[in-house]
Amino acid sequence: MADSGEPVVLHNPWMVMLAEADNETPGIIQLSRPQDWGNPKWHYREVTLVVEIAGTVYESHAHVWIDVEIEDADLMQYNFFRECVFSVQYPGANPKVCGRDYLDQDDFWQDSWGDMPPHLDPDEDDWEPYYGG
Repeated sequence: MADSGEPVVLHNPWMVMLAEADNETPGIIQLSRPQDWGNPKWHYREVTLVVEIAGTVYESHAHVWIDVEIEDADLMQYNFFRECVFSVQYPGANPKVCGRDYLDQDDFWQDSWGDMPPHLDPDEDDWEPYYGG
């Protein structure tokens, strides 16, 4: 793929938990989307990083789910957030289950959260991670 000039496009979901964070208890970041992502407590944003590494261009989309409402500038004060989200996590995840389009097999939904999105059927999905070579 590097020879074609096309970037390697990656998607990764990140769950950032800051509700319990303070000077003694740091926040937590996890490479996954929360199973209860439809809950209004979760605030969603997408951050894109384009970087060239050893001649290959990577376009890395971080789908970030945060359990508190926070401004981008305030979020950037957390070292663990910058180091994880602004990195290339390879091979990435299926973009359909990073954002708000589909429920994954382990997700759940409550009626109070509104209309339930469809479940992604892994047997009918043609997504394949790029492994190079």
